[in-house]
Amino acid sequence: MVKFFFTYLIVGGLLAAGIWYSMPTAKHKVYERLYQPRQDLASTQYIEYIAPSGEKKTITFASASTRTATGTQETSDQGDSAATASTETTSTTSRPTTVAARPAPPFVPSWGVVRDTTNSFTTAGTLFEKLKGGTVIERLSRHESDAGAMIKTRVLKADGQWVSDIFVPERSIVVFDGDFANASATERDAILKYFTLRNQIAERRATFREEAIRRNPHFADYRKAAMAMLDLQKQAQELTVKRDAATDSQRHTYNEQLRHIKYEEPKLSNNLAQIEAKYKAWRDANDDGSKAAANDAQLKTWMAALGDMEASIRPKAVGNW
Repeated sequence: MVKFFFTYLIVGGLLAAGIWYSMPTAKHKVYERLYQPRQDLASTQYIEYIAPSGEKKTITFASASTRTATGTQETSDQGDSAATASTETTSTTSRPTTVAARPAPPFVPSWGVVRDTTNSFTTAGTLFEKLKGGTVIERLSRHESDAGAMIKTRVLKADGQWVSDIFVPERSIVVFDGDFANASATERDAILKYFTLRNQIAERRATFREEAIRRNPHFADYRKAAMAMLDLQKQAQELTVKRDAATDSQRHTYNEQLRHIKYEEPKLSNNLAQIEAKYKAWRDANDDGSKAAANDAQLKTWMAALGDMEASIRPKAVGNW
């Protein structure tokens, strides 16, 4: 009888746990669905959090690059991507953590230029650095990763030294025939001048966008709410790791802490959504930096020069213009 009673309690407990974990609020627990890279809060580039609906959200900042042990997600937003905070967008995590050689089609090594500023990665999938538009690379081989097609390259640094085995997204490279060393010096200089100017234009436009965002009276609260969400989810991640490694007697303590986070997360998420709505409403009613950029004399001069150069540079590219 006693044996039957204890068996009943164990089975009943397992069934209760199964039902709890199948509930919508439990299914979208931040500490089970979360992917959040290690970040320095003072230099956060982006954060990801799980909304109450279970949808993964991303808020992008531009203070610095995010370095992680497993890789980095590259984010882009024409309106606010280079500014200190941007619109919230649904996102999937892209981390070039696994790189596998692709046997076909035949790959022909050649040189190229990074079109616009983009992340580059090591063979381990960690962030190497942001390569500015106009950076020269030599293409060594083509590979696939969970972030899409990647080109294994040699990167020419500002000091004239080459750094090998750096992976760059294929979509970010404009390709030219042959190798860099044997290319015509005149032609090579013209190409680099064009893409360097293109990068200067992008950076100046980004400055106007960042200034517009910092004028937003809701920006400080928006960033604060986003950081509070990040802190909570980092706590959840750390507690989950500890719980999974704990003994049975210790797990109860960690589960209690995680349960508290489970109920706290919707409050922070709702607060973030409310502040975000105010932030976006002000942004949409005011200049987002595009008007200031359109009236900037320096940008007008640069854009005219870029247009004049493009007619002679574009035909030289053999891929990804």
